[in-house]
Amino acid sequence: MSARLRPGNAHSTDGIIDLISPLINRYRPWFKKFWLRGDAAFAGPDLYEFCEDRRITCFIRISSNSSLKKHIQPHLKRPVGRPPKGGVQVRVIEFHYQAESWDKPRSVICKIEWHIGELFPRVGFIVTNSNIEAHKVVTIYNGRAEIESRIKEGKNTLRWDKTNLAERGV
Repeated sequence: MSARLRPGNAHSTDGIIDLISPLINRYRPWFKKFWLRGDAAFAGPDLYEFCEDRRITCFIRISSNSSLKKHIQPHLKRPVGRPPKGGVQVRVIEFHYQAESWDKPRSVICKIEWHIGELFPRVGFIVTNSNIEAHKVVTIYNGRAEIESRIKEGKNTLRWDKTNLAERGV
């Protein structure tokens, strides 16, 4: 693990390559498959290229934009029929997309969820360089939610969210 305290106005992608490079160099020899999952705050062409150059399979969420929405427009019609007992209808689609700042098109997986009682679907996009089936990419990416639950426990129990000692009463 690694941590680095940065100014409060630093963008999430600032210094991300420098932060993860030593970790990857250290642990890469131990694993044949090496995966990186990240949320939209870390999305950027530098990280995609870093992963591609080092044969790291990445699953990185990207923020929605008008170009991405055009790709999925034909799939936004609510599915016909009754919703399942769980109340959520899900459609997963895959397409290639190239943002202006990217050097090439990349695979994007889109998860569209219709929830009972909600007028509009929930939509999420994941950039990946894997060859895994689209629905499995979503499952892998969503696996990060479990670690976020542990982080939340730490914040609530140990007050990890307070970095200023004066705020913590120390």
